Amino acid sequence: MRKNVGVNIMIVFLFCMTLISAVVEDYPEQNVGEQFTFCQTCSDATYVTLSSIQTPNSTIFVAANMTNVGNGDFCYNYTAVLPGRHDFRGISDGCFKTFATYIDVDTPNIVADIVLLLFFLILGAGLYITTSKINYEQWHNSILGKYTGKNEAKVITSGIVYSFIKEAFFLYYMIGFPIIMIIRDIVTSFGMTYLSGVMNGIVIIYSLGIIICGILFLGKMQEVIVNIGKQMEGMRWGI
Repeated sequence: MRKNVGVNIMIVFLFCMTLISAVVEDYPEQNVGEQFTFCQTCSDATYVTLSSIQTPNSTIFVAANMTNVGNGDFCYNYTAVLPGRHDFRGISDGCFKTFATYIDVDTPNIVADIVLLLFFLILGAGLYITTSKINYEQWHNSILGKYTGKNEAKVITSGIVYSFIKEAFFLYYMIGFPIIMIIRDIVTSFGMTYLSGVMNGIVIIYSLGIIICGILFLGKMQEVIVNIGKQMEGMRWGI
């Protein structure tokens, strides 16, 4: 008799744990500024309504039906702008009628972003200081003097390197791209939504600009190589 009572208690306990796990789902930690999909599973519901989202500093009253994506899953896309705990509450016409669960939201590693930002800024400053001290005319003549009539492949290779350094605008542009991306991530991490849209627009424009900048650089590089080739030919004929 006592054995049967113990078995019954264990069955009731397991059933209750099943109910609890069905009501409160375990969601992985999310990041500020990154959209994620919050879902609830209820196979016998025709709708699931997200009532509210409790953020660390306010309550967002949603009162909107979550999207039925099939197989009893109802989902809602959400982007957190503040780190901390976010509580989701809602109702439905099936399962247990109501649900309440939460998701922890963290900020990305801002320290790493700041270190990377400083690295690229120092890299850009170092490139500017280095290139401003180069005597390009002397370097140009050195390329012709060392390799003309000996190794034309080295002349072309040296001409490409010479173009990269002399026409440094392309290198500056390439260094600027990760700087903008990092600044956008930092803005997003601090929840500055009013600046996030602006930074996203800048990233798109800057990305398209790489194509134009690349075409201009290739044109400059071709001009330098052709010019060196002509000078080599002239030196060969004693002009």
